Amino acid sequence: MATSYTLKRLSDVVRRTAPVWYIHDDEFYQPSSIDWFLDRATMVAKTGERVKLSDGPGKPESRLKTIDQWPSTVDDADYWLEVADADLAGDYTTARSYVSIRRVKDGFLDISHWFWYPGNGCGTARVRTLAFDTTIATEEAVALTTLGFHVSDWEKVTVRVTDDDANAISEIYFAQHAGGHWLKPDQVEFDASGSFAAHASKNGHASYPSVGENYTSHIKTAPNGVWAKLTPAALEIWLRNDTMKGKRSIDCKVHHEIVHIHETIALAPDPSDASTDFSAVPFFGRVTVTAGQPPVMQEPTWLQYPYRWGPETEQKISHEVVFEALKMAIGPLMIYGVLTVGMMLPILGSVAGLLVPTFVKMENENGKPGPKVKFTSGGVVDEESGPEPDNLFTDAVNDGVSSMVDWVENAGKDVASWTVNAADDTADWIKDTGNAGIDWTVGAADDTASWFKGAANDVADWTTGAANSVADAADDAANWTKGAANTVADKLDPRNW
Repeated sequence: MATSYTLKRLSDVVRRTAPVWYIHDDEFYQPSSIDWFLDRATMVAKTGERVKLSDGPGKPESRLKTIDQWPSTVDDADYWLEVADADLAGDYTTARSYVSIRRVKDGFLDISHWFWYPGNGCGTARVRTLAFDTTIATEEAVALTTLGFHVSDWEKVTVRVTDDDANAISEIYFAQHAGGHWLKPDQVEFDASGSFAAHASKNGHASYPSVGENYTSHIKTAPNGVWAKLTPAALEIWLRNDTMKGKRSIDCKVHHEIVHIHETIALAPDPSDASTDFSAVPFFGRVTVTAGQPPVMQEPTWLQYPYRWGPETEQKISHEVVFEALKMAIGPLMIYGVLTVGMMLPILGSVAGLLVPTFVKMENENGKPGPKVKFTSGGVVDEESGPEPDNLFTDAVNDGVSSMVDWVENAGKDVASWTVNAADDTADWIKDTGNAGIDWTVGAADDTASWFKGAANDVADWTTGAANSVADAADDAANWTKGAANTVADKLDPRNW
């Protein structure tokens, strides 16, 4: 028989098992509360109609387009929310976790803490250069501008507790992009108050149990096994998910709001409910109490909004970033003589072919749907069967396949055009370099011939001058000798005595 819960007991379980959500010190895109975001948001219709949610009486959420029946069959791209670029930075001082609770299978409850981020930053990669499977150089942090950036981001961690009097933590699920991990309590860090640590990665906001680089989405352009050692040049790439125990954090024991209790959990009445002012309790601002009846959770209006929480954002990586990353990675191979110009283009092609399916988000849902799409019956994935939502790369099955085919076709044309241009540029450079070398060689030969000719003439002139000087000296010597002989003869002539 299933365990019975009053609203206050369920609240106690949530508080006792809640995480502390740590934000990276270098994080620009902070979480915020939904109220903070909606107060700055404009709802945009595909038809062009725009509604600023803060215009008018009541709360901004009252002007959202909502539905009553779930699961939803609407086209979630009919409406989306927009805010000014400056508001994408969020405000963590207003943030909290939004809690959904469901009985997932016999003996367990899942308590999911959802965090709202107005903006999601671009990815960061680690790039390693390989020659014959040996590391030549490593670039630790290459910004994949603007790949990964999008407006609106829902993230979460899920605590699975036993469905009994103890309500002990059985497992904790850390959602990470295209998947996540279930961990046992002894694999997770708890503080003195009993809260476990969940670290949000910089820019991407995936959750991790510890601090570090948290590498994911590994690709390698070389074949596996022994063939890697026969490959003269290759790249190895990881997506980085940097986490740290930052100075900013959200203590979810204090800052949370229960917004959804699944129909699998029937709340029991509590005699004290009728005397409790739930509106004064931040966790239960939306509860209706009737004497002698179980309390009724009133889900917030924004939870009934089935459309996108942000506009569609084109996911691509700029040519400049690819060029700079490849220059950093491939440069050492050229310096060491492993890679030649003729080998570079095939390597660029293989890298591009791997980057597209690995790092490009294959779905047109960058403005993410709200969490109720995930946790209502008929939602995307049931956590009971393992890791769920928040898919960065591979969730194209539902509505993105045809768009992705078009994109890949266009991207292929772009890559082909870029490759041809690069080949032309390279050929021109080699031709210019060759012509310059020929011109220099001919000029140097002419200069050398002229120098030798001038030197020979100089030597001939010097030799002629030297011979003339010697002849003059000989004449002078002969004249002197003749004069000296005449002088001696005069001295010896008795007639002169």
